[in-house]
Amino acid sequence: MFNQFKKDIFPLAWPILIEIGLFMIMGNIDVVMLSRVGETIVSAVGNVNQMFNLVALMFSVVTSAAAILISQSIGAKKTQDLPVIVSLAFVLNMSLAFILGIGVLFFGTSFLGLINVPVESIQAGKGYMMIVGSTLFVHAGSLVLTTTLRSHKHTKEVMQISVLMNILNVIGNYTFLFGPLAFLNMGVVGVALSTAVSRSIGLLMNYRLCGRLVSFKPHLKYLKYVTKELFVKMIRLGSPAAIEPLSYQLVQVIMFSFINSYGHVAINTRVYVQTVTWFVYLAVLAIAQASLIMVGERIGQNRSDEARTMVFNNLKISLMISFTMSLFLAINSRFFIGMFTDNEAILQLASTILWIDVILEIGRTFNLVLIFSARGAGDVKFPMIIAIVVMWLVGLGTGVTLAQGFNLQLIGIWIGLTFDEWVRGLLMLLRWRGEQWKRFKMV
Repeated sequence: MFNQFKKDIFPLAWPILIEIGLFMIMGNIDVVMLSRVGETIVSAVGNVNQMFNLVALMFSVVTSAAAILISQSIGAKKTQDLPVIVSLAFVLNMSLAFILGIGVLFFGTSFLGLINVPVESIQAGKGYMMIVGSTLFVHAGSLVLTTTLRSHKHTKEVMQISVLMNILNVIGNYTFLFGPLAFLNMGVVGVALSTAVSRSIGLLMNYRLCGRLVSFKPHLKYLKYVTKELFVKMIRLGSPAAIEPLSYQLVQVIMFSFINSYGHVAINTRVYVQTVTWFVYLAVLAIAQASLIMVGERIGQNRSDEARTMVFNNLKISLMISFTMSLFLAINSRFFIGMFTDNEAILQLASTILWIDVILEIGRTFNLVLIFSARGAGDVKFPMIIAIVVMWLVGLGTGVTLAQGFNLQLIGIWIGLTFDEWVRGLLMLLRWRGEQWKRFKMV
């Protein structure tokens, strides 16, 4: 088990861990640095980033499909199709980003109001929302480029760009908040500018990297070779693969609308707990992303039984990692949450939530590894179906009942999230033990 993981998955997973982790933590870096400015700004940026997470999931319609088609094409040695697949994905994502960016600029404030974000937090985060929202196309394009590079196993190079992006982001944040430009009092707007500029530099560098390492990069000239069959495949694969995480984020938004009504202690506890538990999530996500690539290649090579063995090995190792990390966070909760705040009410509530999260992360590990691996095999509809049913009936139903009916508030919400992860995880385990997932080869 460990030998195969070391040979096939680990060389892909550790750069993916750092690359995705650094990219996603850019928002958390903003939270950490802004926590020195004020609690209202923290809740503002936390809620705005929650909205951006929801919007960004729309890009996974295209990138999920691209990842499946690229990995299976490589496995089947049909590399002549890759420039067309990548160019179509890039154009579709950039177009979608333009539309969603306009939506954020005109309706973002109304959306935050709908989920009960306090008025003072909406006003504090408005500048951040406008600047980062207007550069959504940067994130959309980067997703396609990094997916292409990862699928070709150029994960280290993508990781290096992420390191540079985060260094630039931290320098920019410091410059506006505490450094030479602090006298401008730009605050959260300066942090937003820093985030937008560093991500834009990353996009340009990934674009050049594609041309140098993969021998092609997205270009309009390839669109004339797009067939109806390829376009239909992209939508057929991408839509279900996107609905699963989209459904998850919608449930999260509804649950967090309740959290927002519980006051700043609950709001900021949620922000801080999610910030520290990102590291558990990202460790497993990196293995899941690597598993998608390797499963896709083996499906393209008609080696489905080997793919299943690999998936279960990846799952066992991921469970060990997630349990160890989440337990460590729970035991040392006061230290980690204390990096953000000295509010005793937040420290006590966060400690309880982190112990619940130990159980939650085990269920989430099943979901991440098994669902991403299923995508590599082209099996995207089943995860979508259970996402819609279980998240809304079990996760949301349990969470709201405990939070409102039993007055457990944030604790009840977290228990509901835990039930959701476990039920979906066990259903995905049964799916992989069967034979249905083998029927979805696309290349």
